[in-house]
Amino acid sequence: MNIKLVHLLTETDSEREKKSIESLSPLKDHGLNYVQHINQRYSGEAHLSHKPVYVGNHTAGHYGAFQSFRKAIEQEFDDSLDAILICECDCVLSVSNERFAELAREAAKVCREHLINYVSFGSPVANGILCTPMIAGH
Repeated sequence: MNIKLVHLLTETDSEREKKSIESLSPLKDHGLNYVQHINQRYSGEAHLSHKPVYVGNHTAGHYGAFQSFRKAIEQEFDDSLDAILICECDCVLSVSNERFAELAREAAKVCREHLINYVSFGSPVANGILCTPMIAGH
């Protein structure tokens, strides 16, 4: 099964990103194609002119994260993939790398068999903030 994990990063020298890289990069040894996307921190005012599709907190940081997810999908998703995982810069696994790789393959299989396009592996809330880590298949 061809699954790509795109790791969204911004400040790779920060402790939280180092911990995340240490947690996720070994997944390449368990059959997942691990790719880093190092993005510049968003600055600007484009987020002010884009209307959100839901009511909530829409700061420059949220818009920057959206842009990073979009770039990862546009640049990394193709027809050769069974699934793509997109992980943010602070993602740290709470299970072993082997178990997570198994779960990713199982989720991709279930998605394909039942025409499901999205699965979240993360908690819906982190530090009191709603978040959405994801896997998408086609």
